[in-house]
Amino acid sequence: MSRRLVPLVGLILVIAACSDDATETTSTTVVATTTTGVTTTLPATTTTLPPETTTTQPATSTTPAPTGGPYVVDANLFPDSLPGSGGASGSGCVPGSSTVIPDGIWFGYILATNGTTVTFDMACFYSGDIAYTEGAYDGVEVNNDYYIRNQNPLTFSVSIDAGATMYWLDSSSGNFENTPMPLADWPGPDEDWPCPGEFCGVWLYINDGAITEAVEQYLP
Repeated sequence: MSRRLVPLVGLILVIAACSDDATETTSTTVVATTTTGVTTTLPATTTTLPPETTTTQPATSTTPAPTGGPYVVDANLFPDSLPGSGGASGSGCVPGSSTVIPDGIWFGYILATNGTTVTFDMACFYSGDIAYTEGAYDGVEVNNDYYIRNQNPLTFSVSIDAGATMYWLDSSSGNFENTPMPLADWPGPDEDWPCPGEFCGVWLYINDGAITEAVEQYLP
């Protein structure tokens, strides 16, 4: 019986040995990873407010606007300077169009007429102190307190109103006097002034696009 026990004891020892190996504790070093807190710096947001808006109201003019007519003949030898004339008598000499003369009082020369229209050569008429200033600017010696500048060759065709009046220069009394007659009949048989023609200085009074009155201008 002793022979049979020895192998069994050996077997038990082997099993025990194997059991010890199987239960061996393996120590695993765990490296703790410390996660450093990441501070994310966001770019500073700068909110720029638009500058305060100041609304400037346009200045209110207390000067009434010109009425624009009607334009009628008065007792003066020639009209005063109207607003926008640049110092010239009447409405000036810059009509603002190369084809149409607006309503106003305009000086120039009637070169021709057919009873329904006139061919008009506009010019600048200066009177008083400004006449000497404008004459000196052009290198012209001024006399008699007036100066005429006619440097633009442009001419205009202007309609004659059906009831238009021409005040023509009548010298039958020994003096030149403005005498009315229908503009459609002008020039009359007793016309002493060189009209129409390049020296026929005339003021046109234009209303609603047509000549309602015209006045020959005496020039010494």
